[in-house]
Amino acid sequence: MAKRGRRKKIVSSEDAEFFKVFLPDLHSQQLMIPPDFITYFSRTIRERVILKDTTGGKIWHVSVDQNRDGEYFLKNGWPSFVSHHRLTLGEFLVFKYDKCYSFLVKIYGINGCKRDVFAPNHDITARVKVEEENYAGEEINAAKQQINLGKRARPPRNRETEVSLGTTNV
Repeated sequence: MAKRGRRKKIVSSEDAEFFKVFLPDLHSQQLMIPPDFITYFSRTIRERVILKDTTGGKIWHVSVDQNRDGEYFLKNGWPSFVSHHRLTLGEFLVFKYDKCYSFLVKIYGINGCKRDVFAPNHDITARVKVEEENYAGEEINAAKQQINLGKRARPPRNRETEVSLGTTNV
């Protein structure tokens, strides 16, 4: 039977992780570090930490502030991280301690898939919209060419086919 009140200390930095589900109303300006993570953390947390995303490019220097209740929050620099990654409601963030007061942050979309497949500012919607606009532009250009050739552009005809159902006399 397990003893109550005993907490396991983190043995190595490989075990030092926590996660958060992103809720914009609560987490856009600051993010609370779970109290048990601080308790289990074998070192004193510094006033500033580094956040790295899994794309390996940019880093963010983020302040760690403690409130009156003893809770620790990622503050200054956190909104920049949120904005850069365009975090949205329900996305899942995993913070892995990566030595020297830095955290590797993995971001999972609401579909459950890791988001580092796309660049942080990659906007799929914009790309699709441009492709749709290009397709519409191609249709307009084709219609203009037909008009210039003296042909009237007409929409494709809907061909209806008659199907006769034979009746059988019994």
